Amino acid sequence: MKTGLIVSAAVVLMASCKAPVAPDKIVNNQASLPASFSVNNMHVITSSINKRQQTMSTLYGNRIAVDRARSGKILAAGEQLVLVVWKQKPDENWFGANIPDKIESIEQVSTGNDPSAIGYKRYEGNPLALVSDTTGNKQRIVAIIAQQASVMP
Repeated sequence: MKTGLIVSAAVVLMASCKAPVAPDKIVNNQASLPASFSVNNMHVITSSINKRQQTMSTLYGNRIAVDRARSGKILAAGEQLVLVVWKQKPDENWFGANIPDKIESIEQVSTGNDPSAIGYKRYEGNPLALVSDTTGNKQRIVAIIAQQASVMP
């Protein structure tokens, strides 16, 4: 009985071992932001998943935008927000998990010295290109600014 249990455990352990994964398979380069859209000086405000559209998004902001999103105050001067939306794909290394795939869009919202002077840009496609159609921009600005910060420790 003990021998059968030990043999079964050994078989399970050997079957679960795989060769090491190459570094280029671990890093999801396809989902990386282009250098022209750096968010290095920004912080995550919130993230979301849209199961119906099979997308995931992260809203980044500078310190001014993060403080406003956490406090619920009105729009402040000097805010910078970047909303990145990715398509999802199944994670090859984790059964049942989804990870970001290609970038679907990047939206940038910023305020100058006057908070009522709001700048907005939307980039789509591969490679990312500025969208010139302004239909729906006001609604997108409101939707992005209205997002509340996730509660983080």
